[in-house]
Amino acid sequence: MADRTSKKSMTPYEMLSGFSERVAQVDGEQRQGRDQASHEASLRLVLSNAPFGVMLLAPDLSILYMNVVAAALLDEGNGVPEDWAGVGRAMAAETGETLADLVRFEDGQQTERSTGVMALHTQDGVRSVDFRSCRLQDGRIVVGFADITERRNVVKDLQRSHKKLERMVHERTRDLVAANNAKRDFLANMSHELRTPLNGILGMSEILRDTALDEEQRICLSAIRQAGHEMLRIVSNLLDVSKAEAGRLVLRPRNFALRSSLEQVITLFRRRALTKGLSFSSIIEADIPEEINADPDRLKQLVFNLLDNAVKFTQSGGVSLGIRLGTSSASGRIPLRIEVSDTGPGIEAEAQEHIFESFFLGEELMTKKHAGAGLGLPIARHIAMSMGGGVRLESNKRRGSLFVAELMAAPANGLWTDRSAMRRVEPPTLGPLKILLVEDEEVSRMYARLLLDKMGHIVVMAENGVAALQRLGAEDFDLVITDIQMPKMDGVTAVEHIRGVREGYEVRDPAIPVVALTVFAHNDARERILAADVDEYVTKPVESKRLTEAMRNALARRGRKA
Repeated sequence: MADRTSKKSMTPYEMLSGFSERVAQVDGEQRQGRDQASHEASLRLVLSNAPFGVMLLAPDLSILYMNVVAAALLDEGNGVPEDWAGVGRAMAAETGETLADLVRFEDGQQTERSTGVMALHTQDGVRSVDFRSCRLQDGRIVVGFADITERRNVVKDLQRSHKKLERMVHERTRDLVAANNAKRDFLANMSHELRTPLNGILGMSEILRDTALDEEQRICLSAIRQAGHEMLRIVSNLLDVSKAEAGRLVLRPRNFALRSSLEQVITLFRRRALTKGLSFSSIIEADIPEEINADPDRLKQLVFNLLDNAVKFTQSGGVSLGIRLGTSSASGRIPLRIEVSDTGPGIEAEAQEHIFESFFLGEELMTKKHAGAGLGLPIARHIAMSMGGGVRLESNKRRGSLFVAELMAAPANGLWTDRSAMRRVEPPTLGPLKILLVEDEEVSRMYARLLLDKMGHIVVMAENGVAALQRLGAEDFDLVITDIQMPKMDGVTAVEHIRGVREGYEVRDPAIPVVALTVFAHNDARERILAADVDEYVTKPVESKRLTEAMRNALARRGRKA
């Protein structure tokens, strides 16, 4: 029953593919001693029952028999042709073969010959017909053919639809890429627009902090600085999530001491937890190596974001941090498992599905109790994924939450770039330097001048790259500190003129040390800045300690005395 059902469901075109085998089987029965009449009857039965067109040709190609399907298809209005030559014009577009080629067999050849699809001219117009032929032992030829015009039309329609869909997908992808690029450019520009005033706010508050203030003024100033740093963190998170979603979150692995690297983050959140009346515990298991190779900044950011989320949402009880070895068996790697648990309100099951999505808040916007833009957890997950792992959540309503981050580090290779665990000798104070400060934004220029004045340096100011080059052609300086984005001429172009890469300006000291000030925190901008032969760069908002370090490094790179 199953075989019959299968055959009934097959199309004439599909049955045509096995027709020659059936004909060969019947033709071979003559060899087994069956009489000619019985053999001929069996053959005619097979031919007449075929659901597609069938013709039996004599060796001279005259038509000996055709079934009803063949007669209906080949009738051009003048009756049915008498021989193969009168069947009509047909040509295979793919191979160039004709009907005559179809029935041309080499001596002794018995196998099926198929030319694929031919365009056959009929009274109903041009039809797409699949022809196949097979020569019998007595020299006669069986030709089978199926009209597949509708089938081909359906296939062509599907192909057209597929191409249309591909075109739509391509256009949609192009639009999405353009939208992502526009978002990235928007965030980069907003970073500049926000970091520039933040540089002035935090910078001037730092200058003000070192003046004579009463207690109330110090409290207000501390609140200003805290709010400024929080805003800076939001701006940085926006850039990070944009880079992560674009697959451009770059890691910069190096050797570092894990415990001392995380000490500042742990101390910060222990203080925050105690301020809220929470308990706080942290443990880094003893079997974790003291020194590992990974990106310490991104690892600290991951731990910071997980602890920030836990302390923020926990009102009573406590928060704990645990770092231990994971169970991965990757050869030569160090699997780290970072667990942050809290006794907060827990997370609803519905919200858990979206907790790692960018900008998801987990509470109603108009009634939200906790500050935040919904970026900390998504960034933590992207960092863990970029380190070969991920972050997952275990949470029950009213029973708190457990976030588990798993990632891979490498063994330290012995070439240290960060030895914060070791006692450091404070470098000598920079001597008085004559510095050319190039900055177009008035508040940032004022802050940098005040900061450098406090350090004891002589400061000459220029508002753009053109003015800076004119100064460098007329005076001697020990160091240049330049903003990057400026009108008339940007900082990178100015440095290229200083180094002689571009022509048009003569400077007295083409090898003068240069420190760049930039609001562009992403890696592409950093690489472009360093490629211009800038000796050091500082990301705004500028901190005095970081600026001093950059100035010292720039002088050392050029072999100048500090």
